[in-house]
Formats: sequence, structure tokens, C-alpha cells
Amino acid sequence: MAVVELRDFWSDRGIEPHASYSFELPSGAECEVELRMLSMGPPGVENTGDYLMTDEQDAFAREMYSDAQARVDELVETDRFQETLEMQRNFPGAPDTTEDDAYFHAVDTELSLSVTADYYDAMEEIRVGGYLMGHSCPGADFEGSPLTEYNDMDAHEDTGGGVGG
Repeated sequence: MAVVELRDFWSDRGIEPHASYSFELPSGAECEVELRMLSMGPPGVENTGDYLMTDEQDAFAREMYSDAQARVDELVETDRFQETLEMQRNFPGAPDTTEDDAYFHAVDTELSLSVTADYYDAMEEIRVGGYLMGHSCPGADFEGSPLTEYNDMDAHEDTGGGVGG
């Protein structure tokens, strides 16, 4: 297994994030997140997981997430976010979820739902959907969570397969 930095992985391919945002976890750790949207296959075909896009798709993905930081800042103050956070804390099959892990997933879930609600029809038309995510949360308590290694932008263990979100 080789340890690679996801930032270098993307940089080496010339693929810039469509969105970057940050937030503070309950432990006080600051999280930085980068998203790269995926292009979809033709209508009726499952998402291809392809991060290479046409210029139209790339511009659209950047527009979709142009206010990602503002959305995150607002959503963490809502009752809906608190409900999603509670759901993440009590997620079936994950009884030892840490507060940081639950909070991270609640932010991801609510941001994704918010953007999709605003852009769903256009996403289908332009054929953009799904995303790859990378994060850097030094000092976060992700013990027992795949977040400890999976898509950590600072040190991602790669077994030679693809890097996904």
C-alpha cells in the first residue's frame, strides 16, 4: 500500500475542485472539503463515475456549488440539520459513531440535498450527478470511521485502485 496525497493526485491530473468549503467539528477540529462532480452517462445509463467533463458540464458544476460555503454556514443553524445530525448519531449498524463523524456526514448529506433540490432538473439535462469528495480534518475524532483513511486529502492509502468519494 502506498500513501498518496489526494491533493497531489488531483493536481497531477489537472482537475480542480468544483467546490471547497470548511466547517468546525464538535471536537473543535476544522474540516476542509473539496468536491469534484461527476459526469453521467447517456439518459437511462447509470452514473459512469467519470470526473472528466465537457466545458458546459464543468461550468454548470461550478455554478451549482458557487455558494457552497454560504450554504454550509446556513444549514448548520437549521432544525433540519439537527434532525439529520441526530439520524447520523443513531445510524443503524454504527453504534460507536463519534460526534465528529456524525457531524461530518450530516453536513455532507444536507449540502447534497440542498444543491440537488435546487438543480435536479438541470443536472439531468446537462448529465452531471454524484461527486468525489476529499477532506482534511486534522485533529478530528473519526475513530472507527472510514473517514480516518478514506479520502483524507493529506494521506490516502491507495492499493492501486481508483480514488473515489
